[in-house]
Amino acid sequence: MSEFDDDFDDDEQMRRAAIVRRAKTEGIEVAYETALRVCKDPKSPAQAQSNAARTLLQIGGLLERADRVQQFEGKNLAELTGEELQAEIAKATARRARPRQQPARVGAAQPAAEPEKPPIELFPEKPVGVFE
Repeated sequence: MSEFDDDFDDDEQMRRAAIVRRAKTEGIEVAYETALRVCKDPKSPAQAQSNAARTLLQIGGLLERADRVQQFEGKNLAELTGEELQAEIAKATARRARPRQQPARVGAAQPAAEPEKPPIELFPEKPVGVFE
């Protein structure tokens, strides 16, 4: 590579960095104002208003994925060990198996309770589909 090529790469990187800075400042202002205008316009289609509202929530940081990640004893799901995953699966299976409270009808027969299902095994001793 020549010295000229290196300078061109640096210049291109500087221009891209400048564009990114403008997008993060001016761009977000324009996006905010446009989304706000669409939300307030009663003639805007419902889908456009819904998309604009979502954009405003994203700009405000209210739809961050990190906020929706469920923590298990202070850990992210991806950080759990196999044993911890098995325990969480057992808890979820037990919660799911609990009967939901239904209003009882007067004189209605109560259905028989279903047998408890075993928890899903995440790491079986013998892989499924393996023949001996």
